[in-house]
Amino acid sequence: MPRKGAAYVDDQEVGQVGAKSVQALGNLTVVVEVADSASAIEKIELFVDRKLRATGTTSPFSWRWPTARETTGLHELMVRAIDRAGNQRAARRMVATLAH
Repeated sequence: MPRKGAAYVDDQEVGQVGAKSVQALGNLTVVVEVADSASAIEKIELFVDRKLRATGTTSPFSWRWPTARETTGLHELMVRAIDRAGNQRAARRMVATLAH
């Protein structure tokens, strides 16, 4: 996941903004690493504003987010990992997309 409080321009971290969200302009590659010692990971899901945008089955999982296609403002980025036993764990991060 992008680092909280960081600013990115076309996948490059360009500084800190001191905010609780992430600021992004252009593409932002989201990389997620998940592990489960008791049961293997079955699926990784990535959501933007509660809409499923990408899925994967291996860790690390990456997805390139073309933020220029989003409206300017705050968006919720959420990743959910599901293991073979059906257990789920999610992580969220707020991302502010900037004017294009």
